[in-house]
Amino acid sequence: MSHRPMQLNSAAAPNIAVVHLVLRDYGLESFRTFVNSYRSHPAGLEHELLIAAKQFHDTEDFAPFQAELAGLPHRLLTVPDEGFDLGTYFSIAKETH
Repeated sequence: MSHRPMQLNSAAAPNIAVVHLVLRDYGLESFRTFVNSYRSHPAGLEHELLIAAKQFHDTEDFAPFQAELAGLPHRLLTVPDEGFDLGTYFSIAKETH
């Protein structure tokens, strides 16, 4: 899977983003829990949902996770599987501000 930001179903980018880091090793059920919670609890503020995918080999590998996002405006970012997660969040912040 390319480690360049990839955009899917994105809306106009507001000033606030919710970033969820998806690690393949955590499994689909963990991601499903996040998505269900996100759908059930409106944020109350306009924001962009950024999904950062780590440990995925290609888009086919991510497909079951992508299916969970059906109908949710979001932007998918693929990130390299290196370093600590905090570094990933800093990189995303620099790329998307």
